[in-house]
Amino acid sequence: MLVSPDARDGSLMIYQDAFVSRISLDAGEKAEYICRNKVNGSYIIVVSGSCVIADETLDPRDAIGVMQASSIPFQAISHTQILVFEVPMIDEE
Repeated sequence: MLVSPDARDGSLMIYQDAFVSRISLDAGEKAEYICRNKVNGSYIIVVSGSCVIADETLDPRDAIGVMQASSIPFQAISHTQILVFEVPMIDEE
């Protein structure tokens, strides 16, 4: 984790209910991002490499949004660098 609202795990503290994490995977490696809050959404950007996220294949500079998930699975096709921005979603009732 790079950024959090309470500086957990040595991350940079921000005054927002948001989290920023970096995930680095080797080719063929699998990982799972555990969402901190189920009502948050996650915006995921592939910085480099290729991977499968939420059943979608993504390449460098591709991004995907995921909402209402408790976890998000990743599988690297090649060495991959990913940024995950987990933020509160606006309720538009």
